[in-house]
Formats: sequence, C-alpha cells, structure tokens
Amino acid sequence: MVTEFDTFRIKVGKEDRAKEWMRILNQRKEECIRTLQREKMAMETIFMSERDGRLFLSWFSIQGDNAENVDTSDHEIDKLHCQFWDECIDQTYTLDKFEHVLTLADHNVAKSLTLAAKETQSLGEYSSENEPDIAALVAMNANLIIDEGHTYRLTTKELTDRVHAWLKNGFQYQIFRDQGGQTIGYALWREQPDHIFLRQFFINDAFRRKGLGTQKIQALLDGPWKGWTSIRLEVLDRNDRAQAFWQSLGFVQYARTLELKNA
Repeated sequence: MVTEFDTFRIKVGKEDRAKEWMRILNQRKEECIRTLQREKMAMETIFMSERDGRLFLSWFSIQGDNAENVDTSDHEIDKLHCQFWDECIDQTYTLDKFEHVLTLADHNVAKSLTLAAKETQSLGEYSSENEPDIAALVAMNANLIIDEGHTYRLTTKELTDRVHAWLKNGFQYQIFRDQGGQTIGYALWREQPDHIFLRQFFINDAFRRKGLGTQKIQALLDGPWKGWTSIRLEVLDRNDRAQAFWQSLGFVQYARTLELKNA
C-alpha cells in the first residue's frame, strides 16, 4: 500500500481554470468515486493553497500496489481530469515531495483502508481487451445457472455470445478477486432510468459461508451503486437459499413473473 502527499504549482494565468477544475470534481463527486476501484485508491484528498502569490494543489492519497493509472481510464470524468491537469499544472516546477513516515488510524479504519487498497476488483464494460474477464464471467455464469436451478444448459459459445451481447448493451460488471488473485465471484448489472438492475451475482463455492456475499454487495452500494436509491433483481421461486440471502440484506418482493408452459 502506498501513502503519498504531493504538491503541484499551477501555471500563471490558469488559476481560475484550476479552481473551475476543483469545482467540477466536487460537483461530480459520485462519478469520481466510481473511478477509484480501478486505481485501487482507498482515499484521495485534494488541498488548495497560495504561496508567494502562486496557487498550489496538493494530493494526499492511500493506494494499493500495481494500480491502474488515471490516464488509461475510459471514464469521462477521468479524461476531463487529465485535460485540466495538462492545462493547469506547471511541469517546470520541482514539486514538493514528502516522504511518508507514519500513519496512525483507528484499527477499524486501517482495516477498511487496507482492504480497499489491496483488494483487486475489475470494473468494466465491453471492450475487446476484456476477453480474459469475459472468459471468467462465462465460467462463473455456467456455475450460476446450475446453482439457480435453471432447467436449461448453454454451451460455452452460447454463454460467451450472451455475455458479449449484455456488455454491448450497457451492462457493467465487477469481478471480485482476493489479494492472491483468486476469483471470488462477480456482479453484472445495468443502470436503468430509475434503478440498478442486478442481472447476476455469484460467489464461487470455495468462498461461500464467509460473509463475502454480503460484503461485496455492500461494497457495490458504497462504490459504483452509490447514489442510486433502488436496486432490483430477479430470483426463481424455487431458489429458497437465494431468496433468504437477498431478504437478509433488506430486499423485499417487488413483482412476480408467472409462466405458462404451452406444450
């Protein structure tokens, strides 16, 4: 885990643009929070100061190792952030670099920060570069179909085509992995006008009965789903175990789908 505090000088004449930059980040805070997981960023705080008539911005951050860089992000707010950075930051200035010596934090806070910074979670949409993720999604989806008690089975190609179709039509996913890189499970959802539709949620058998399902849903609520007031999902009537799990998290029956077999 990396703890940093860095100070950067703003170019002369770009002070108002830098302040506008900070206003935009504040106004679009929820978008910014949604980008943190790909960077393994547990916490990021920005300070503004003036010294000898010059404006400075300082960043304090706690971040996991081997994180994704912000300039490789596909998020619109990250792209805008990088544009402001190039426009406003004075690259000729030798930045103030501080050596991290000590962090003191309540044990519960420290544990939460460590988990947020170290746990590898991939959050994505459709991209040809995401094929390894798609292969993992397909394998877990096949197990989910069995777990849910569906009567149908799909081939690997059919499952792959279906996952591709979902991702091309606005679904997002998150793959949960532990610190050793082992796959814990995944979630697949789409943002609707007034709610999040959770299409699939799955925890691999080896990681069950450890509270990880509840933990991952809470992480989604605190992360990419933060700000959404309604989360909806579908559960088969005969899947008593899944119904008990979702009800334990506070989900209540919203609608019921009826089917007539017309042989």
